Amino acid sequence: MANNDNRIISRKDMLDLADKAFQFCLTASGIDLYPYQREFGLRICQSVLLEDGDEITALFSRQSGKTETVSCVVPSLCVLLPTLAQVPDLAEDSRISKFKDGFWCGIFAPNYELAGIMHSRMASRLTSTSMQEVLQDPDIDLQLNSGRKVLQLPNGSRVDSNSAGPHTAIEGKTYHLIICEETQDIADYKIRKSIHPMGAATSATIIKIGTPAPRICDFYEACERNRTRTLEAGQRALKTHFEYDYTVAQQYNPRYELYIKKEIERLGYESDDFRMSYRLHWILERGLFITPEILKECGVRDRKTLRSDQGSSFVLSSGLSNVDRSTDNLIASIDIGRHSDSTVVTVAKVWWDNPDTQAGENRYRTHVLNWLELQGDDHERQYPQILQFLSNYNLGSIVVDATGRGDPIYDRINADLSDIEVWPFIFTQRSKHEGYTVLYQEIFNQRLTYPASKGAQKSSKWRKFVQQTTTLEKNWKGKYMSVEAPQQKGKGAKALDKPHDDYPDSLMMLCWLIHRKSWSIDYGDSLTRKSDILYDRVRNRGSGITARSGASRNRW
Repeated sequence: MANNDNRIISRKDMLDLADKAFQFCLTASGIDLYPYQREFGLRICQSVLLEDGDEITALFSRQSGKTETVSCVVPSLCVLLPTLAQVPDLAEDSRISKFKDGFWCGIFAPNYELAGIMHSRMASRLTSTSMQEVLQDPDIDLQLNSGRKVLQLPNGSRVDSNSAGPHTAIEGKTYHLIICEETQDIADYKIRKSIHPMGAATSATIIKIGTPAPRICDFYEACERNRTRTLEAGQRALKTHFEYDYTVAQQYNPRYELYIKKEIERLGYESDDFRMSYRLHWILERGLFITPEILKECGVRDRKTLRSDQGSSFVLSSGLSNVDRSTDNLIASIDIGRHSDSTVVTVAKVWWDNPDTQAGENRYRTHVLNWLELQGDDHERQYPQILQFLSNYNLGSIVVDATGRGDPIYDRINADLSDIEVWPFIFTQRSKHEGYTVLYQEIFNQRLTYPASKGAQKSSKWRKFVQQTTTLEKNWKGKYMSVEAPQQKGKGAKALDKPHDDYPDSLMMLCWLIHRKSWSIDYGDSLTRKSDILYDRVRNRGSGITARSGASRNRW
């Protein structure tokens, strides 16, 4: 046996002990689990005893027994682990001795009712006839307290039922095992900022249970991480992702198979409800503005040069361009930050010489060169930083968020940059609908690209751009599409924890400026209409829109 910080039990022996602990769970609960449930239940015992601190994901078809599995294992561990901590040979290992004061488990769900379902199931297992026989064993000899707090054991073990709703304050507790039930419906900030830290002092195991949702969430990301990890590690490694759809569950339960047939008749095999609840499909395209897979296809990993039939060329850079004065008539967009948001500047170049005609309208390939992010709303401090950043590029036009507090900033930029076309963008339901409609079309058709080299991906602004863009949620408000960051409401949602949409808003404004030939902007009480003159000027570099002169560069 190897000695490693009071860990005197070898990995092999600890895994053998986990096997015996799981057999104890089956005996004590009196439940005969199906093979796929046994696999998941055994892994919980292994993780707790190995103290590996793993995050284990369980993506099970509805009513296939995930809650039953956990309810079989946890109460039995509450009885067994403190008993093992009293065995002299085992107690020498710190991974066992830490349970001398009890085994602590916390259940978290979107509300108390859901958490209470699992909690009540555990209480039933703890008071079952088979468990009572186990508790009377002389080596255990436990008398349970009667009443509501039946999961507060005399040996110090406890199981807490907690709501992870946005209005609850749950910080401060410590657990050896953390269970998230219906994880897809728990706010990401609540999981990461409030729940995860509860296992830091004990190297707790985190179990995340749920079914797919029509959006990216913490549960989706955890499943993807563990799925990749399990595939890369091979068969010898301990699994961290367990996924069983209806086809697995119905092999062992004829009633389940019969009910599934009725559900297919009622819902339809290809319906969203059946796909998510039973086939375990993440239908991200339903709730997301753009899926990660689609955005990824727009990333340029290696430098490319595109050529048109007319002989013009367009270079797609794979890295972020901090300076580009060789390319004329670049464009930029400035989304003004408010409160906890960031001000984001996006700079891009457009292939004006090679339009792509779609339904009688010209569309232009666009490539993002770089971003600038300035956190907070101290616009006086930000303003010179914005000008300094823009001075690195030969800009032909800029669009500025002129909504509310952005209005004077637009006026200031418009006055200071008199040799550049500066356009206001007012955020309304209509303007966002138009802008994001265009943005989606450009991303989907891969006319809009962005740098994606290994070096670019190390940048925090690159990661924020991808993360914010691929988590945008869409819904319809009347005739307008509403695209926003996932909403986190309630007292528990701190401003800094909330999702943001600064990068995609900036990109949306940029695409809107390029591709709208005729549009309206609600600016104050007036309605300003812009025509094709801007595009003719930008493409032909005539009528007053020119690259900045040496004098203007000096002014910056």
